[in-house]
Amino acid sequence: MKIILLMLLPMVVTGQRMATPYGQHLHSDFDDRAKIERSLQDCSGEGTTWGPGISPPPTGCEGSGGPPSGGFGGGGTSGQSTSTECAVTSGTCSMDGSTNSGAIRGLIYSSTTGKFTGTITTNQCNDHERSIQGGGSAPGNNAVSCIQQTIPTVTGSTASAIPTLGTAALTISGGVNIYSAFEAGFNDCAVDGMPCACDGASCAAGMDVGACEAHLHYSCTSEVSVGMFMDTCGGHADPYHIHTDPICNYETDTATGHSTLLGVSLDGYGIYGKFETLNQRPCDLDVCHGHVGSVPASSTYGTTSSSVYHYHVSDYAGYPFTWTLGCYGNPTTPVDLATCESLYDGCGSSGTTETIYTAEYPDGKDVKLWCPCFEVPVFEGCDSTEDEKDSGEWTCVGGWWYEGGVLTSYPCSGDGSDDKDDTGYESSGEKEESCTDTSDGGMPSGTYPRTCIETSAGTRCWYTYTPSGVVEGATYPLVIDLHGGGGCASDSMALSGWKSLADEELFIVIWPQGSDGEWGVAGSEWETVNSETTSEGGKETFNAPDVSFLTSLISTTSAPINPERIYTTGFSMGCMMALRFLLEKSDIVAGAHCHGGYLVAPNAGTSITPNSGIGVYMTGGSDDDWYAMSSSQFSVWKDFSDPHGSHTVTTTSVTLSGTELTSATLETCGSVSRLVVAGMTHVYDERIAALAWDALKGFSRPGAADDLEEKVEVVAPEEEGTPCEIDEDCGEGKECSKGVRRKLFGQMVEGWCVDAY
Repeated sequence: MKIILLMLLPMVVTGQRMATPYGQHLHSDFDDRAKIERSLQDCSGEGTTWGPGISPPPTGCEGSGGPPSGGFGGGGTSGQSTSTECAVTSGTCSMDGSTNSGAIRGLIYSSTTGKFTGTITTNQCNDHERSIQGGGSAPGNNAVSCIQQTIPTVTGSTASAIPTLGTAALTISGGVNIYSAFEAGFNDCAVDGMPCACDGASCAAGMDVGACEAHLHYSCTSEVSVGMFMDTCGGHADPYHIHTDPICNYETDTATGHSTLLGVSLDGYGIYGKFETLNQRPCDLDVCHGHVGSVPASSTYGTTSSSVYHYHVSDYAGYPFTWTLGCYGNPTTPVDLATCESLYDGCGSSGTTETIYTAEYPDGKDVKLWCPCFEVPVFEGCDSTEDEKDSGEWTCVGGWWYEGGVLTSYPCSGDGSDDKDDTGYESSGEKEESCTDTSDGGMPSGTYPRTCIETSAGTRCWYTYTPSGVVEGATYPLVIDLHGGGGCASDSMALSGWKSLADEELFIVIWPQGSDGEWGVAGSEWETVNSETTSEGGKETFNAPDVSFLTSLISTTSAPINPERIYTTGFSMGCMMALRFLLEKSDIVAGAHCHGGYLVAPNAGTSITPNSGIGVYMTGGSDDDWYAMSSSQFSVWKDFSDPHGSHTVTTTSVTLSGTELTSATLETCGSVSRLVVAGMTHVYDERIAALAWDALKGFSRPGAADDLEEKVEVVAPEEEGTPCEIDEDCGEGKECSKGVRRKLFGQMVEGWCVDAY
């Protein structure tokens, strides 16, 4: 099976939005399309092609399948008319995006109001290369249909409802339809009627597709037809439309870090990506997902840098899913929850709810149907105690450390003490030293000998641990343990649990150091990926040749490794790199464990065919937003491991040792597993290493030795000096400089004592 990698959301990537996830329904291109078209001409299709849980009734037919009033329930859109101006006006849209030659924009932008007026002409084809989740064919390629959309068609100074089914906005680059998150329902396949995605479960009309997909994965007795849900660009069906954020359109303004313009709402205001500044979500979004703030200039779209009302996509509204708009907003008065709910009958007392059952909510969670109104939460970095982040110092705010006012990935206790983090686990190790690209004071050379090589991106190093129980002349499995983004090799050594497990199970552990603390999650495409213009899940992609670096590490290490039993593991960004390396190097890697992250493939266009029979063990917390995005990637890895398997998923309860956060749920399908720890946030957990090892240690790659590359010459980089704290006196002729400021277990250092200039 050959799959074009993009990121899937809630894997979605910038190229893959990982699966990190599509669905046939009212707008889908069914094989039985003639039957659908006949039902649109009369009302005879009730119970088979339309009705509750299937789709809204055809125009002129009575029925309860459509949404309540407030927003409209069909696929049509006001202000839209047919056109012949598109470069391609007939045929079928291509999967590679080539059929869409770009929207014809007749728009005028007001830098005073932030509003666009005019028209967009589009043939409604996807404008980026896309692939179907799971490698399936549904919903197939949609038909070319040239239309002209007038903007704005929604006018007035107060908030108003968006269509709950139908176009609420268009992407600015290609004129792709942007819908709300709702779908017209999915039937149990064992029941007459369409559409259906599996046996044993269904989703009512008006449920958002993210909640529906999670529910089906957990509740179905047969394999879920994941090809029916969102493709790797967040869209599907006919006419082609996007329900999640338009991930394939993502860019970041290099000067401000603000997400660039993704689309134009039918009320005329711009829709931008997740970020207000670099990696920081806006702190003042109203319930419509809008606010007044500075937007970057674009010569392409005629916008100027000014403070205006605009929207952001948000990935925290509803059940975990990325939503586009909650309503059309009020540029002068932020829209609150009560105001938004008053716009939709589905939100009121007469509205209905549907109970879903998922791995995160095995006891059920009620989801309001046809109601797109949710309070936008306080994102990280928007804590009310934000003024406590002292510039140049490490400060504990809301359970996380801030360095110089910038959020890091290190947890702390709410009162700022260093002995416990916000989950109640002891923080290990002394608060001592830091790391650079080639040195880590937390890795004593006597216990963890360092090896360095030269790469195309400079000197790169790793640290090796060989347990005392190894026997001379024998070989042992190798585990490559990758630290989180912005971290050090010593972080993983102390916190991941793999060192102590190596003593028990007798395997070699290697901790590489990321370039500037980051990993090249773009994989072998790193040379063509612009790290300034592609972001995923709040972390910028990073340019580094880490696939080749880790490949050279394996061939060059002098440790007594068994080349047929090599495994990768990692936390957060290290987790992303562990999966990316397995994907590209499954000829030499037998399996991977990923904690608190998912596969990222930011650059579309690379065809990768991983070997079957690989072992994948994904773990994370139910309260970790990074991990929540991996849910649909579970299906992608199942296909990678066994393209032709039946994919029967078993779900079991797991009790972890200890007194805190001991409840977990394990989903297993063949060689792929996903463990969700109830209540856990984005933190290391040393207990999980043993579970991952038990799941992966039986996998091997016979003949892998023949695929290893030539050894690389080992180098001895110049020592950078002794770690030093801020304002520390390094002695005569020395100064504290040259290092990247980092934190290890609470201690912040400025750099290294080096010769003064």
